[in-house]
Order: sequence, then C-alpha cells, then structure tokens
Amino acid sequence: MDFAQTEEQQLIIQATREFVRNELVPHEREVEDTGVLRHELWQELRAKAIDAGLYAANMPVEVGGAGLDNVSWMLYEKELGYTSYILHYGCVGRPSNILLACAGEQRERYLLPAVRGKRIECLAMSETHAGSDLRGMKTSAVLRTGTTSSTAPSTSSATRTTPTSRSCSRPRGRRVRRGARAGSSRRS
Repeated sequence: MDFAQTEEQQLIIQATREFVRNELVPHEREVEDTGVLRHELWQELRAKAIDAGLYAANMPVEVGGAGLDNVSWMLYEKELGYTSYILHYGCVGRPSNILLACAGEQRERYLLPAVRGKRIECLAMSETHAGSDLRGMKTSAVLRTGTTSSTAPSTSSATRTTPTSRSCSRPRGRRVRRGARAGSSRRS
C-alpha cells in the first residue's frame, strides 16, 4: 500500500497552509485579546475562503463543494487546525453532511445556500438527562407491528440554517473562549 500523498493532496495542503498563514493567523492576536471575532472580519475572511475554493470543501462537487476524499479532507483539516478554532471553523465553513439529505425545495432553501456561504447551519440537540452531551444521550428502537419507533425520552433535535445577512438580537461578532486552539501545539 502506498501512503505517499498524491500531487492533488500536496496542492490542497499547500493552498490551505498558505491561506491559513496569510489570511487567518494575522488576526489571531486580535481575536485572542478581545475574545471576539468581529462581524466585519468574519465576513471578509469567509469571502476570501470562498474565493480561494476552501469553503465547503467537505461537500460533493455536485452541490458546489470541493468533493474532497476522506484523506484529502483530513489533510485540509490538519492545515486549518494550525490557527485558532474560531478563525478556521467560523470563517472557512464546512456545512454538516446532514444537509446532503435535503430534497427538493430543501436543497434550494438550506443545502445550496450553506455550501455557497449564504446561510450558516447549526445543529442543536438536547435531552433531559444529557443536556447537549451527545454521547450521554440514550435511545433505542423497538419494532412494533412492522414499524420502527424511537423511544428516546424528551429528546429534541433540529438542524437549522440562518441567512448570513439576517439581523440578530445577539451582539455583532462571535465570542470565543480565550486560548482556544484546535491543536495542543503549533507547527512552524
């Protein structure tokens, strides 16, 4: 088995690394010092990520993503992890794969705008005894007269996309936890 990176993977690594170093890292100090990713900066960096072809790289080409295979995607994520989480995750969007289940009108309303960076999706789950601890949630399925039903008590979940231009009652800018970094050490 050959574990050498393909030429395409090397190009993905190089492009992502250059974007992170040139566009994201210069803003780390501001974000770390203030604890906020300014809305204007977020919009600017998101637009640059879209222009660079890095936005929604996890999505298939058929819906406007880069269509990266799993290994290429992990190499891309590794490079993004060089900078603080809010900068790489907040500005270089990777819509949740659950949006690929959208059909008909849902594709136009949720999936495609999320891939284009026009909507931001979010996934929320809650259970009485687990809160938002997804691994702590308990559920089971019971086959009854030829149908399957879930028996998860008091569980609710929702996936929602929000237009990026909608005004919100929350303060402009995204709060970040100080010192939050995707990796425990930095590469040079």
